[in-house]
Amino acid sequence: MKPFHASLLVALATLGLSAFVPARALAHPDGTYPRTFNLDWGNIPDAYRNSRYDMVSLSARAATAKFDSITALNPACTKLVCPGWYCYYDAGPSGYPPTYGPWSTTDPMYGYDRRFWDLLNENNWWAWGVDSVGTRYHASGFWLMWFGNFSSKCPVNAQGKRLCDVFGDFVVDQLVSQKHADGVFFDNLWDSPRWLDGAMGGCQPGTNCAVQTPGTYWRCHFDLDANGVADPPDSLDVWWKQGITIVFDKIRQRMGPNFVIIGNGQHHFATANGLMEERFPRIHGQLDPPPNPWNFRWQDAMFGVDGYVSSASTRFSAPVRNVIDTELGGGDRWTYPSGSQNQQLFRFNLGSALLGEGYIALNNGGYNCYYWQPEYNLRLGWPMGPAVPLTIGGAEVWKRMYTNGVVWVNPKSVPLAAGATNPAVAPWDAAIIQTSGTIDTGGVPPAPAIRFDNPRPNPFASTGTTMSFSLGVGENARLEILDTKGRRVRRVWQGTGTGTWQSAAWDGKSDEGWLAPVGVYFARIEGEAGRHSQQKLLRVR
Repeated sequence: MKPFHASLLVALATLGLSAFVPARALAHPDGTYPRTFNLDWGNIPDAYRNSRYDMVSLSARAATAKFDSITALNPACTKLVCPGWYCYYDAGPSGYPPTYGPWSTTDPMYGYDRRFWDLLNENNWWAWGVDSVGTRYHASGFWLMWFGNFSSKCPVNAQGKRLCDVFGDFVVDQLVSQKHADGVFFDNLWDSPRWLDGAMGGCQPGTNCAVQTPGTYWRCHFDLDANGVADPPDSLDVWWKQGITIVFDKIRQRMGPNFVIIGNGQHHFATANGLMEERFPRIHGQLDPPPNPWNFRWQDAMFGVDGYVSSASTRFSAPVRNVIDTELGGGDRWTYPSGSQNQQLFRFNLGSALLGEGYIALNNGGYNCYYWQPEYNLRLGWPMGPAVPLTIGGAEVWKRMYTNGVVWVNPKSVPLAAGATNPAVAPWDAAIIQTSGTIDTGGVPPAPAIRFDNPRPNPFASTGTTMSFSLGVGENARLEILDTKGRRVRRVWQGTGTGTWQSAAWDGKSDEGWLAPVGVYFARIEGEAGRHSQQKLLRVR
């Protein structure tokens, strides 16, 4: 089936007609497992496929209509917008020879890139590096990325501000509010750039980085305090983490506790809600002992000091949203590789994700695919306790029970033979089994989802608008109107859920009694323990 046109979906959402969108398999809007995640940084207007997942990360270049269309198709999908700590050098003016740019600040796709470039360039907030003879370079990572200086030692501008002091507001104002996002996914989110120090790319100001001779700029060391001398490596750890923490604190202050902040990389920012284990389990940690045919680091990635199960669920702000990303190669944008080895490693990584409270993501290395595996349609329910290790017939496996299923993971070379109480599981494989056709909550049902209907009328003027919602019986909650900067305009309702539809009206006035200016606002319900609905877009005219 072809995806719906984005403008049609936005119109349906605005008119409250999302029920007319044909039904198809969504992921798990009831909060059950497995939970799915998709990274789509390819800017293809495919809201239809993205809306199937529980959470998606879209490029900073994605159209606002794509975000709104996903909401119309699946209000339970969490939509993240993806900024980075770098800017592509060709976003700026021709003083730096462009490949694609220079782009305009108002370009519908590349405008944010240019505005970010201007922010860095006009305030001298680039991250600089120097080589062994003191030559100055733009500190760079991959694919012609120039880093911004997000460290606490960044030089101040004419207003006495550092980049880390203003970037949180910049992201909220330039991306989050414009895209109607539920959170941010930061690319290249690290505790420190130290691992690139002395081995990173670079580019001299005013030169064409695309054609500069390799070998002449790959000996660059960070100079974050811009004093012309390479920084001590230990200082990079401290300064960088201090700066990123300031950025996150500002975003959290602006957007509140339920706003989602995650990113790729092995980081420890407690203000964030989690991390994405990229290319799991091959990048981080020590190599598993042999035999280890796929160069796995599974034991350390799962149970090491920073392991996905050992500490990942406790070092971040709630609700935690950790992701295991499987990048196995092959396949196209639509179809995950069907080879037996590919499918085995997919099951292994999905099973690993289910040993914790995480999401599973699949990609082909390009971050623009829409894989949908049959296991995504399972309804395992909710965990009934932590994962436990078992030794059966010489096989060392892990097991986790769910209210509606069971997960077995075999991370060793000895196969698990089928038994009276267990399935057969090959080495480096998993068995994910749904045991019942309906969700059994084990007598302890989770709180029902907060439902929030589309406001009517919307847009509205002097007539006001009415919002209908449903909460669990006895659940205390509040309904608030927020502006695009995340600030409360009006608390419309506060009370207790009845388990049936309830309603509240907003007359367009603030808590102080003034009429809200013409523009865009959000309506949001917050329940107990930080539970909240998806925000609803309101337009005052």
